[in-house]
Amino acid sequence: MIDIRDITPTVFFHRQQEKLEQRVDVTLYNDGEQAQRCLFVVLDDQTEIKIPLVIPQGESCHPVFIADRTRDCQAAFCLEHDETTARTIVLPVQRKWVVHVIQTSHHDPGYTDMPHQVLIQHDHWIDQAVALAERTDNYPEDARFRIVIEQSWSIDHYLRSRSDGQASK
Repeated sequence: MIDIRDITPTVFFHRQQEKLEQRVDVTLYNDGEQAQRCLFVVLDDQTEIKIPLVIPQGESCHPVFIADRTRDCQAAFCLEHDETTARTIVLPVQRKWVVHVIQTSHHDPGYTDMPHQVLIQHDHWIDQAVALAERTDNYPEDARFRIVIEQSWSIDHYLRSRSDGQASK
């Protein structure tokens, strides 16, 4: 028997064909062998989503993506051919966040490492930042990697310690 143990709406979204979809984690428990089932999600506006799953033995978590909404809605989750698994929850509207991930933004020689190591570490991080910026150069404008170098002496050291080809990137 396969049981729906938990349904957890998350704050995470991804963009699918220009539309946002919210991640909902569905935790299942399978006391038998691995099985293939479809999970059906029916929203209160009668939108029905069918998600094929491979469900291993034991407990497993399955991410389900549901189109973003402008209001809270009821969502019924059920495994195919087993209405006893039906669970209904309210999917609240989630706030959209913009998260900026910063590798490092502050030098603190003698605190974060030995003073003679700090610039070497920052040179390595800047190499990684330049490589990531190059890999995301063809991304949409708001998805391209950017970095802010807090201290001019670290970028000066970086430019002096790299070849002309690396420094010109």
